[in-house]
Amino acid sequence: MINAAVLGSPISHSLSPLLHNRAYEILGVSANYSAIEVRSGELSGFLQSHSPQEWRGFSLTMPLKEEVISLGFAVDEIARRSRSANTLCADGNSFRALSTDYLAFETLLNVSSEARVAVIGAGGTARSAVAALDEKVSTVDIFLRDPAKAAELNEIAPGIRIRANSFVELTANRFADYDWVISTVPAFATDELALALAREGADLSG
Repeated sequence: MINAAVLGSPISHSLSPLLHNRAYEILGVSANYSAIEVRSGELSGFLQSHSPQEWRGFSLTMPLKEEVISLGFAVDEIARRSRSANTLCADGNSFRALSTDYLAFETLLNVSSEARVAVIGAGGTARSAVAALDEKVSTVDIFLRDPAKAAELNEIAPGIRIRANSFVELTANRFADYDWVISTVPAFATDELALALAREGADLSG
């Protein structure tokens, strides 16, 4: 029996259990995937009481993707570079941290060197997206609330010019300036933006 879960806070809205358990059902795999509330600062204690003998692994969402890097687990090169890991896999008597976020972006972001790219957010998922774009494009516009985080993204992707923009500058017209817009923030974090875009009559269906 495979036991796995997604960890984070807030976590009650997560669709991961529905998606994973349905996949296990289709594949005929005996498994259970749940959602567990783990707040910032609680991950180390949680993992000390949930052994790799009992758990195959965990998915990590906010605010744990960056926290896990400093906990002393083996971390793959990509996750260490982007300072973000979204997966913990059982590895002997411990866990190993990796970034499937990066692997997904690396596969999906088939961009030309001239592509105009915007990334909304500056957390763990944004770090993975920017790392995957390194040296693929010349410039990435980051829309974020804390300008200080832009410097961290520069360190992760030294082959890209990072241009920091205020989150409040996002409008329907700004979206029209880009070939790619990558949102890395939770849906509820952009509710006000979505309402503003709706008022401006933006068509984001494509």
